[in-house]
Parts: sequence; structure tokens; C-alpha cells
Amino acid sequence: MQIQQMRAFIIRTVYYLLWAAILLALLKWVLPAAAPFVIGFGLAALLRPVVRLFGRYCAANEKALAVFVMVLFYLTIGLAAVLLTLRCALWVQQALVYLPDFYDQALRPGLEQLRQAVQRLADRLTPMLAPFVSDAGRQLSDSLQRVVSSLSDRAMDSLAGMAGGVPGFLLESGLCILSSFFFAADYPAVTRFLLGRMPPHWRQTALEAKKKSMSTLLRMGRAYLLLLFITWGEVWLGLALLRAPHPFGMAVITAVVDLLPVLGSGAVLVPWGIGQLLLGHYPLGFGILALYGAITVLREIIEPKLVGGQLGLHPLAALASMFIGGKVLGFWGLFAGPLLVTILLQLSGRHFSDGGQPENK
Repeated sequence: MQIQQMRAFIIRTVYYLLWAAILLALLKWVLPAAAPFVIGFGLAALLRPVVRLFGRYCAANEKALAVFVMVLFYLTIGLAAVLLTLRCALWVQQALVYLPDFYDQALRPGLEQLRQAVQRLADRLTPMLAPFVSDAGRQLSDSLQRVVSSLSDRAMDSLAGMAGGVPGFLLESGLCILSSFFFAADYPAVTRFLLGRMPPHWRQTALEAKKKSMSTLLRMGRAYLLLLFITWGEVWLGLALLRAPHPFGMAVITAVVDLLPVLGSGAVLVPWGIGQLLLGHYPLGFGILALYGAITVLREIIEPKLVGGQLGLHPLAALASMFIGGKVLGFWGLFAGPLLVTILLQLSGRHFSDGGQPENK
């Protein structure tokens, strides 16, 4: 009995390790190269239920409906992206232009007051330190002024460099959009072709994986949408208690930025809090920084439980899959890790019988 259990455990472990290696190779090397076509096929698959819904009420050709739904989708996304991009670009441009003036009118007086306070303290303690403190304060002020000016120039250069990468981005985006139209128009034929190239016992698994992927993606989207509202509520309540200006709008901006790659809520709250401290608004500055710390701690606690609860994973399994996915695949691994673990766990029940052998179906 023990030999059979050990044999079943070894077979199960090797099976999962083999699939994990295949998935890792696909995600690490194949997926980036074929990303425009993979995204195009994924969009066609995601919008397929909408095409079928339209088909119930319209007698139009299925290909025409698929193309219409895809056009409607891109018009909606494109309009939202253009408005958001223009707004962000205008805000960034204004911030970069007024950054030196902000230093002269706001930061420099605060630094000067700080230098004078330190100098007065040095006069009281040791008069001999006063000249050194004064010189150090002036050098610090001049250095910060040069840093602010160079930061503004470097930011403009970075924007110019990003503009240089636009042609490549447009090419990949064009391939993605064009392929999505082809995939949507001929989706049944494409899926039949792909399934026809698979061994018979893999076809049902592929169909089941697609079904599980769609449901898991919807649940994950619901989890992060709920997380967005929780972050917004925390920031709005904290800013309202601190009597900060525009709590509703700043909470919306912070919650949206919190979902963006790399940035997080600290990209909004930390500079804002430091700026308030330099302006001498100590209660508001320390309050905003404390709010950021509280939001960060709560997110680290809530996110694994929320994502794991929506996906049916234990919080520890969700946290481990997010950490490993982030280490292996970068930012997107935070989402891909729990998704892959959920799909594999859901599929494992139909791959193995009670004795641990793969089922032949």
C-alpha cells in the first residue's frame, strides 16, 4: 500500500513539474514573441459571448457581428485611452514646467526656515558650529535647486525617449488589432483548427482549460475591482478626516494609480506628504504619510485573502503564487501566478483518478 501511494505521489509530482516547466517556457520565451497574436486571440475569445448575445437578437451574419462588436470595443477603449492620455500628458507637462517655480516659491522658503532653525539651535549649543551650519544649509539649498532643475530636464528627455519608442509600440498594437479582427471573424474555424492539431485526449482538457480560464479571469477582475473600491474608500476617509483638499478626487487618483504597474499609492501620497512637510503643514504631512503606511499594510493583508477568496485559493497559496509569479515574470506575474495555480488545481481533479494515475479519456 505504501509503495502504491509513493508511486502515485511521484507520478503526480513529475506530472505537475513537467507542466510547470512547459508553462514557464511558454510564458518566458514564446509568449513575448507572439504577444500581439496571443492578445488578439484572447480578445476575440473574451468578446465571443457578446457576439453570441448580439446574434440572439440580430439576424446578421456571424462574421459581420463579430467585426461590429470588435469595432465597438476598440472605439470605446480608444476614446477612453485618448481622453486619459491627453489629461495625463497635460498634467505632466504642467508639473514639469512649474517644478522650478514650485521650488522657488514653496520648497526654498521651507528649507530656509529649516536652516535658520538649525542654525539657531547650533548658536545655543556651540557658537563655533554656526558658520559651518550656515554654509551647509546654503550648499544644501543650492544643490536641491540644481537637482530640481536637472530633474525637470531629465524628465523632458525621458518623455522624448518614450516618444522614440512609439513606432514599435504602434506596430505591435496594429498587429494585435488586425489579428483580433481575423480571429473574431473566423473564431470557430480557428478553434477547430487548433483543436484538430491536438491529440484526442488533450482536446477536452483544452476546452475545459478555456472555460476555467474565462471564469477565473472574471473572478480575478472582480477581486481587483473590489480592491480598487476598498483603496478608494480608505484614502477618501483618511483625507476627509485630515481635512485635506479635494479628498474625493485625490482618492480616485490614488486608487487608480495603485493598480498601475510599479507605481502604487505611494506615487501619489508620499510626494504629497513630503511636500506638505516642507511647506510647514506638519499635521497634514505626517497624516498623509501615516495614511500611506496604513493603506500599504492593509493591502498586504487584504489582497491575498481577497484574491484567494475569489479564486478559491488559500490566502497562503495566493500569496506564494503572487510572490513566485512576480519573481519569475515581473509585474504581470502577480496576476498570472494565482491564475495559473487556480486553473491547474481545477484541472487536476479530472486528470487523476483516486489511484493517482492519469485518466485516459
